[in-house]
Amino acid sequence: MTDSSERTGRLLNRREFLTRAAIALGAAAAVAATSRRLSLSSRTGAAGSPASDSLFTPRPGTRLRNWRSRLEQFRLR
Repeated sequence: MTDSSERTGRLLNRREFLTRAAIALGAAAAVAATSRRLSLSSRTGAAGSPASDSLFTPRPGTRLRNWRSRLEQFRLR
């Protein structure tokens, strides 16, 4: 009984904090991934085409080229 009251009163050390932060980040990523997957599966236009035909969505491969060009500046020569 005293163990739980002592635990709530003391501060977290670095290892406990990082462990809890990693667990919370993983849980948030899992929730975001499942909610995105659910929301994208329900978006279809009137003709049954996916909503990814928008003017504002990047073309396939554009993001990869963008990140590749950004990361090339860090490459050792």
